[in-house]
Amino acid sequence: MDHYGALSLIPAAVVIITALWTRKTLEPLLLGSVVGFIIVAGKGFFPAWLDAVYATMMDATTAWVILVCGLFGSLVALLEKSGGAMGFTAIASKFIKNRKTALAGTWILGIIVFIDDYLNALAVGTAMRKITDNYKVPREFLAYIINSTGATVCVLIPFST
Repeated sequence: MDHYGALSLIPAAVVIITALWTRKTLEPLLLGSVVGFIIVAGKGFFPAWLDAVYATMMDATTAWVILVCGLFGSLVALLEKSGGAMGFTAIASKFIKNRKTALAGTWILGIIVFIDDYLNALAVGTAMRKITDNYKVPREFLAYIINSTGATVCVLIPFST
């Protein structure tokens, strides 16, 4: 195995700089992987990169995660487009009157929706985003509460996916 030294830090730097510049996640990760394969394989990087992408996508665990995230994401998008998320937001806004109750409501909803940790993050985030935005709760704090409650409960409840 070859050692590339400081040159091996370039793909990570490309990912970080591109993510900060574009404010996206998928494209910088793809670009970083391409840069890494350029360093490793040189001019013949593209076939090597495609082989690695193919091998990764053919892994059963990766396929399962992509399938689950895609289906749960489409379910949440349907709930959002149909107004189901707005209905929950309207019901929750009757009980939530300040920042503390908005955070407590997010925590409680994160515990209630324990079918799957992916679905929990998508559904609770979609439902509570407008409410927490009204009370100036940072999105990072909302994401922390959702992740710390949802993933924990999904691990503790044995019939979660």
